[in-house]
Amino acid sequence: MKAFFKKYQKVLRWGLPALLVLWAAWYARPVDIHFLLGDTTPNWSSGLVIDSTSAYSRQSRTLDPGNGQEAAELTAELIAKLEDLRFHRSPLEPLLRLLPPIGRGATRYGEDGKKDYNLYLYFYNATSEEEWDTLLAMQVWIGRWTYGPYLNLPLYVSHGREESRELGAFLMESPFAEDSKS
Repeated sequence: MKAFFKKYQKVLRWGLPALLVLWAAWYARPVDIHFLLGDTTPNWSSGLVIDSTSAYSRQSRTLDPGNGQEAAELTAELIAKLEDLRFHRSPLEPLLRLLPPIGRGATRYGEDGKKDYNLYLYFYNATSEEEWDTLLAMQVWIGRWTYGPYLNLPLYVSHGREESRELGAFLMESPFAEDSKS
């Protein structure tokens, strides 16, 4: 075994890091919403939109369809809005999936006087009223995109803050949005 490592020492020293760099570049490639959904089409979605322009903003709206028809329409609208975006996953994601969720750091609010939003979006495959399979949970916290079971896996979106503002404004005015009860 020692002779094997001695013979292929140069290959191992340069080949393994090169493979790691190639894998990281492949993993961080741009993917679309359908890839994140696992190439499964959700039939139900819900969400929460919070105005985070300042610490004193209290406006929030929920996206909670009442029946299957509304759910299908809302889901189609959300997917159509997200289809143009390209998401880049972190190459450290496999490691982050193993670690417990870590704090998010300081809370920040809109800095440039424009409207900012916090978005919580959930996509489901509902087979019956009792059986729900969560396909994707996504959060946008003032331009910082995350997803995953604990909303702790980072996503990079080109012009993410502008895209989140556009999506937040669209969802605030959605016919499926109603004022939050809290």
